[in-house]
Amino acid sequence: VVIGSLTVVVIFALVRLFGGTFAGLLATLLFSVSVPILLRGSIGWFKSEPLGIFYAILGLYLFLSGIVAFSFFLIPGISGSAMLVVLGVYGPIIQAVSAFDFVLLSPFALGCLISLLLLPKVVLSIYSSHELKLMYIFSGLILSSGMFLL
Repeated sequence: VVIGSLTVVVIFALVRLFGGTFAGLLATLLFSVSVPILLRGSIGWFKSEPLGIFYAILGLYLFLSGIVAFSFFLIPGISGSAMLVVLGVYGPIIQAVSAFDFVLLSPFALGCLISLLLLPKVVLSIYSSHELKLMYIFSGLILSSGMFLL
């Protein structure tokens, strides 16, 4: 029951990241009343399956958080640490770094690596076709972040 509840929280956070609060609530509702999960829990099959589902979804959330956060580390004017706070993973990532918890850091680091490899290519392709518009966007991000600091 506890692992299932934690899984619902992680599903909400993951879906809310891409689809908003309503989509997150709908996804958690659909997961919590899904027939296979209810049947397996009541019959007693696969006692470790909820734990596996929880870790798989948590790993996916950390992976996607790594991609999003590191993307904002690379884009000027937006703080990657602020994005970690918004995603709700700043505290756990900092604790994992201080404790050398590589199990928690592995999916996050993989997401950061994917972002590091792909985002510069995406920005370069956008820059080659829309140079002036991209400069306006980056200038606006840098100037607006400076205004918020004042």
